[in-house]
Amino acid sequence: METRTIKGHTVHLALRADADLVMLVRLAGRDGGVWDGIWPGLAKSFSVANVDLGSPHDIDANPHKVLQHFADTIVGIGFSLAARPFHILGWTGGAQIALQAATRHPRRIASMTLVTPLCAAGEMRQVAAGLEIVETILRSGDWNTYAKHWFLAGFSDRFIQDNFDRIEEMVRQRVAGDHFMSFDIDMAMSWMRALRQNWVTPAELAAIAIPTLILAGGQNRWHAGPSPEMARELHERIPKSRAAHDGRAGPLLLLEAAADAATSSASS
Repeated sequence: METRTIKGHTVHLALRADADLVMLVRLAGRDGGVWDGIWPGLAKSFSVANVDLGSPHDIDANPHKVLQHFADTIVGIGFSLAARPFHILGWTGGAQIALQAATRHPRRIASMTLVTPLCAAGEMRQVAAGLEIVETILRSGDWNTYAKHWFLAGFSDRFIQDNFDRIEEMVRQRVAGDHFMSFDIDMAMSWMRALRQNWVTPAELAAIAIPTLILAGGQNRWHAGPSPEMARELHERIPKSRAAHDGRAGPLLLLEAAADAATSSASS
């Protein structure tokens, strides 16, 4: 893996000659460790890139515009790396950015994978309550507890029982390396609430024609979403999408079942 500055952004790369490019999309940066599980499997067959998108500074003013800007940035950098359509994988909030890319730049996207995507679907009062719990933790100033809550709520009971030492290391890595952990609390909460709304219309979803795979975990311990209902809603509204459901995993299936997720994404 190498690191370059492209169009003013830090981009982490693993390039293979003549291989298709996969752009990994999430607001959390590469240094937070969130891509560690899936990166090696994808890099065996693809060129892989992740862009550090920075902070959504004007998220309160216009969330839709922020998501569109991030999508345009991803597509611009992706096309500069591969002068042909590339694949895009959006995880949780990154799925919102991927959807914007697919609707704004369909000719530049070869396929799209949405992993435990966020949107407005299912019991949103539960989501609002989950965010209130998160906000209470963040207002205490204890980002370490927030990260611990995020991981413990996102994994299945089985994974937690077998991998607690690993989870503690994940917490340390995210606190140390993920720039989201240094956000202003108001901005962090505005971002989380914005991601749990719908910024792509039903008509735009129905018009998505690129091959789309939607991966979801079956357990919903992280009550603020992503939830299985959110993934199901997008699958129902994107006519040509395929859905894969792992009932054993929680919302963090990209870390819990990384090998399976990488295989599913590569085969899409």
